[in-house]
Amino acid sequence: MSSQTQTNSKAVFDDVTWESPLVEAVAAYQGNATEEAAGVILQELPFSTYLNIRGDAEDSKFLTAVKKACGVEVPTKPNTYNYDEKTGHVISWLSPDEWLLIAPRESVAKLEAALRKGFGGLHAAVTDNSHGYTAITINGKNARELLAKGTPVDVSVEHFTTGDCAQSLLAKTNVLMWAETDSQLGVVVRRSFADYLWQWLIHSAQDFGVHVR
Repeated sequence: MSSQTQTNSKAVFDDVTWESPLVEAVAAYQGNATEEAAGVILQELPFSTYLNIRGDAEDSKFLTAVKKACGVEVPTKPNTYNYDEKTGHVISWLSPDEWLLIAPRESVAKLEAALRKGFGGLHAAVTDNSHGYTAITINGKNARELLAKGTPVDVSVEHFTTGDCAQSLLAKTNVLMWAETDSQLGVVVRRSFADYLWQWLIHSAQDFGVHVR
């Protein structure tokens, strides 16, 4: 998309108003604590680009094509992600031959075209899933305790460190979780389950004090 203005869970892309999966849920409840006092701070990150990438991690041409198109290295270590601060692009490991690229929404067409061009002649593929997902950040001193209530993954700071990601269940919902810092985490969830997961997070964070940013 060539133009974008964004406020909270609504945005305008090329004169078309979009609403995020959680636009109503975010507006309906702002939490039971101030941001300063809350043990958990929740925020939706709407309107991102989600590109599924398939390829051979042992093929140097594939790795070079992704790096050239996205500006970020393909992570080959299981359950890790790489982030480029300049572009805001993130590539997360999903399986030995599959990754998820998350990027600003306005770059979707450019990124997809660059990847397809780079993959010419390679056994590789890219699929745009941008309409199917949203992301929620979970910050605060009790963020990991909150996640631990609903996932079998050990999300303690000793085992789920900065740069780690994991596909698993959270409140019986399939998600991709990531760790940004000790107190900053997040999840990618299918839009059809986003409201359910949001309500679970809100309910389960009540004892910690929750604030919606």
